[in-house]
Amino acid sequence: MLERPERKSIRLERSVYGTEGITFLLTIKTHDGRKLFADPRLAAFVFDSIIHGPLFKETHPFAACVMPEHTHLLLQVVYANLIDLVSDWKTYTTNALHRMGVDGQIWQRSFHDHMMRADEDLHAAAWYVANNPAAAGTTDAEGKYPYVWCRWTTE
Repeated sequence: MLERPERKSIRLERSVYGTEGITFLLTIKTHDGRKLFADPRLAAFVFDSIIHGPLFKETHPFAACVMPEHTHLLLQVVYANLIDLVSDWKTYTTNALHRMGVDGQIWQRSFHDHMMRADEDLHAAAWYVANNPAAAGTTDAEGKYPYVWCRWTTE
C-alpha cells in the first residue's frame, strides 16, 4: 500500500487565531470551485449566516462578501479562536445547505488566511473585499451586489 505524504501545514500557531486584536483576511472556497452561490437563495443564506451568526457576533467584523465560489471575511479577533469559528460555521452551513437540497461537499478542507500587519491598510483590505464582486464582473447593471457588507461605505 502506498503511503501518502504528510500534508504540510501552512497555519500559524493555533493560539494566534485566538489572540485579541489581530485582524485576518480570510478566503473560504467551495469544494472544487463549485459555483454554489451563483444561486441567490444559497448566497443569501450563507451571507445571512455570516452577518447574523457567530462569525460577526464573536469578532470585530470589517467586511464580508459571498461570491459564487468563495467567501471573503475581514475580521478582528475578540475572544474566540477563528479556526473554531470558521470550522463551526462551515459545519453549520454544510448541514443547512444539504437540507436545502445541495448534494456533496460544500467547502474546501481548510481556508486561506492573511494576518494583517501593522503597516497594512485596513481600509484598503476592506475595500478589496467589498469591491470583489465588481472586480469579478458579478454585479448587476447598476454595479450593485447584494451579498457584501463593509463597515465603511465604499462609494
